[in-house]
Amino acid sequence: MTEYFNTTKLLNRPFDNCLEFDNNGIIVEEFKYKINDPTLNIQNSKFIGNPEDKFETMLFLPNNHERKGEGGLRTKGYFKHSYKYIKSDCKNNNEIIPYENKTETSGWYIIDSNDKPLKLAPGEIQQNINDYISTMKHNQDNSIKTATPENIVYLPLISIITVVFNGAKHLEETILSILNQSYPNIEYIIIDGGSTDGTLDIIKKYENYIDYWISEPDNGIYDAMNKGISISNGSIIGLLNSGDMYNYDTLKKIVINSKNISNEIITGHMEKFTENNDAKFISYRNQNHLKKSLYTMPLNHPSTFVGINTYKKIGLFDSSYKICGDNELIIRAQMFKIYIVFLDDILSKMQLGGVSETFNNLFLKTKEHYNIRKKYHMPLMKNIYITTKYFFVNCIKNSLKIMIPDYFIGKYYRLK
Repeated sequence: MTEYFNTTKLLNRPFDNCLEFDNNGIIVEEFKYKINDPTLNIQNSKFIGNPEDKFETMLFLPNNHERKGEGGLRTKGYFKHSYKYIKSDCKNNNEIIPYENKTETSGWYIIDSNDKPLKLAPGEIQQNINDYISTMKHNQDNSIKTATPENIVYLPLISIITVVFNGAKHLEETILSILNQSYPNIEYIIIDGGSTDGTLDIIKKYENYIDYWISEPDNGIYDAMNKGISISNGSIIGLLNSGDMYNYDTLKKIVINSKNISNEIITGHMEKFTENNDAKFISYRNQNHLKKSLYTMPLNHPSTFVGINTYKKIGLFDSSYKICGDNELIIRAQMFKIYIVFLDDILSKMQLGGVSETFNNLFLKTKEHYNIRKKYHMPLMKNIYITTKYFFVNCIKNSLKIMIPDYFIGKYYRLK
């Protein structure tokens, strides 16, 4: 895979005047939690949100005596933002601008999750954004629905979180699929659960391209995901676990197909494959799958992106679940009437054999699905019937999966 590493082109160091750095260029610990910038709505290294928000967004995770390591561009004072081109008059791209948001200078502005302009981007950032748009024009990129690069006025930051524990075997593939994206404004965060294999060596290999990483024990995969979301500065967040990969244009497609990116969920199809690539097939998803939310996960998790304001409205993952927390979150989003956009496109690749697919976890998965249906008021007898049927059908399927060769694995998963 070609190593472009274009995700570092929109770095910004807005807090240098209030920080101190050690001999290695790392922010001195006592200053990490004292960053204040009223213009960017930051107080004591936390973003000032709304009273109704379900969690706070912070720049750094709190201290932890069990922490094995921490690093990335953010620990060196580099941060990323969402940008929007704002004209100095009363209109912007035919959109009326409220008086309090009017600007004196036209240009690319740092914006918050509600698209409010906060401050004019530095000159170098302005130039890098314009260079990106010019490249798209030169290459005649027809994927942009705004017709011409001159009409592109929004460059949201997309935060991607990779949760990993002892995943050295496939982590590098995941990292490169993110760093090599055709879309440039990406914030990459890795939450490691305290790995003891070579995972940290791989993370440190890409130290200068990862925005923030941390290695410490956690309370399960959803607790780790919640950590990553709480320190994400992006308008929309994707979760890509070790071993999964994005296609080259995935994040660009997310941006150009969004209607209100910070407040919605965007999802699409996913390709599944075995470790030796013998069995490939497409897991298709559309609006009809939402009707099955109480029975099984209706979306492809690696191909799903959730707006930061959606999380603030409905809350983070319920970490009491060990396998089905993503399913519960989507049901909760439906209860809140969050708009879900389905793209007729393959957005990710997932290797078969994840934690939810093993025979040993079938009982736990069945139990969690039962508890989710109970939580959302499915009648008891119906819940018992569905749970019993689900358990025995999947016992048979998992037994068949052990016996049949890889050639037929694709046919097996089409039955799921």
